[in-house]
Amino acid sequence: KDGYKPNARKLREVFTNHTKPLYPWMKNLSSKVYQYAFINLGEAFKRFFKGPL
Repeated sequence: KDGYKPNARKLREVFTNHTKPLYPWMKNLSSKVYQYAFINLGEAFKRFFKGPL
């Protein structure tokens, strides 16, 4: 209602700054895992907020 739409880039910042330090084992995974997850999330947000065709 306030016009805020989730943004994949902003969520990635939150993930990197807050979640990764809590789970150090995540550093052992390839960064591509996170990159593609947030790319897909961004595409999902875009399609969701675009509305029906």
